[in-house]
Amino acid sequence: MGIALWIAGTIALMAAGAGVTFVLASLIPQDVLQHAQANGRFAGLSADSHDEITGKPVKAAASRLAHLRSQAG
Repeated sequence: MGIALWIAGTIALMAAGAGVTFVLASLIPQDVLQHAQANGRFAGLSADSHDEITGKPVKAAASRLAHLRSQAG
């Protein structure tokens, strides 16, 4: 019975979190969202954002992985 209660509680907590997220997203006025988008508050989603994606290129990461595998075995 204990594990069933934990599972039910976890599902209820997740549902409550999803519901609160929906309510908060529904309550934010459209002009606030537009102002935030214009000022770059959405991590590069504004129309004038020219930021490049940062991080290692895929082939550099793959060559590093191959190098580590050759060292390991």
